[in-house]
Amino acid sequence: MSVLCTVVSVIKPECVEAFVETLGGMFADTSRHAGFINIRLLKSETAQDEFILVQEWETIQHHQAYMAYRGEQGDLDTLSAMTSGPPQLRYWSATPLASA
Repeated sequence: MSVLCTVVSVIKPECVEAFVETLGGMFADTSRHAGFINIRLLKSETAQDEFILVQEWETIQHHQAYMAYRGEQGDLDTLSAMTSGPPQLRYWSATPLASA
């Protein structure tokens, strides 16, 4: 059973373009990490500077290992400098409780 990881971030208005470009540029590398399934960056329709990163990984441990790698590379510091506050990270079961 896979897990979804969501990260909601509010980006400083002057950093939106750089945020999208920087994060999108990391996706090719992300896709090569153990346990990776997919990743998408979405922009809020109602909050101009809010984004959600939706990732699917085989396990939480795979995602945490990936995050440790990004921390070691300095990527988390780079992205954090573009935000207006700490991101909201959540893990979700990818198995729906109900669906249509």
